[in-house]
Amino acid sequence: MVLSTRVPVYNRQTRSALSTFLRLSACFLFFSFFYFSQAASPSDPLEDATRALARRVASTLHGGIVSVAQQNLSALNGAEFSHLNEVFQEELLGRGVKISQNQGAVKVVFTVAGTIGGYMGVVQIERGDNSTTEIEPLGRGADSVSSDAPSAITLHREFLFAQESPLVDVAFSVDRKSAYALGPEEIHLYALKGEQWESAGFEHLPAQLRLSRDLRGFLFLGADTNSAYLPGQLCRSSPAEHKDWTCEIYRELMPVRFVPPGSVTGKKAPWHSAARFEADGAVQVVLTGQDGLARLYTDGSEPVATVPDWGSEISSVKSGCATGWQILATGKNDWAAADTIQAFEIKDHAPRVVSQAVEFNGPVIALHNPSSSNSAETVDARDAVAVVHNLQTGRYEAYRLTVICAE
Repeated sequence: MVLSTRVPVYNRQTRSALSTFLRLSACFLFFSFFYFSQAASPSDPLEDATRALARRVASTLHGGIVSVAQQNLSALNGAEFSHLNEVFQEELLGRGVKISQNQGAVKVVFTVAGTIGGYMGVVQIERGDNSTTEIEPLGRGADSVSSDAPSAITLHREFLFAQESPLVDVAFSVDRKSAYALGPEEIHLYALKGEQWESAGFEHLPAQLRLSRDLRGFLFLGADTNSAYLPGQLCRSSPAEHKDWTCEIYRELMPVRFVPPGSVTGKKAPWHSAARFEADGAVQVVLTGQDGLARLYTDGSEPVATVPDWGSEISSVKSGCATGWQILATGKNDWAAADTIQAFEIKDHAPRVVSQAVEFNGPVIALHNPSSSNSAETVDARDAVAVVHNLQTGRYEAYRLTVICAE
């Protein structure tokens, strides 16, 4: 009998097939695990939006060497913000922008700010004296306040009067029985009769102005002299001395009622509107910039916070509700769309929405404190007046805004 030690052919084939099957199964399990693990872990929307913002910045820079600074004005913790900052710089490097910690020709400031709807990425690109800004919504966060959240206070709107000619500012007399409505060519007088405001005539202004979308104004009612500030013009009259209005060229900053001139001079960014208020035990000033950003200042010329989602018109109200002071701010719509005004409070240098938005039938041209009795000794910031260009009627309307405390 001859014994053979060779493995039968069919046995070798079976083992070979089994080995192949096991290898294929292992590969299948590996790729299945990889695929489903990727599907279960979608990309971070904050990271994706940050990369999109970095791509826009890189497109603006066209390469070159930059220094990057960063500031966190949101509720993101240190690790979360550091990750977004790393993502931002990584995307810049991938787009051909070189980053140097030494003093570079171009300075880039990457900021994450908390907004009503979540987070906002803001990048300021500073080239010498020139500065440009890129803004990108990053998405919602756990700390954001939705627009339909319960209101802490009520923002009340009261219609005052309307007129056909343009209107840029409204000031009340000390007894609040007269209102003076400033336009580019005249000042209209309104008198309170019962609960209705009635026209009581107008005074002509000999100013040389062109109407433009950027037209602004400020009316000061003094004990001896009245002053009307318009872009590039200052008009004065003296009722006590029976002197009519005369106008002259004026190149200084236009005043803002209840905001001392020293509070706005020397600020870094060109500003459009200003509001002064008290928060966290200190007097603060917020300025809306011509670049679409609002900046909060305490002391010095550098802002302590940036707010990207307010409109160009703001005012402050001392209501005594909640923290005592509220900031009223318009929405981000342009001059061809309806607008809104909403109340905010500032806590730890961050804005917090405290009222529902009040809607208007057109853009808000001006939002000012209307009292003529503001001084270093007497502050009357109980309300604000909004001037609205009604897109349905074409008329200019004045509304009084007050804050009503929650019960």
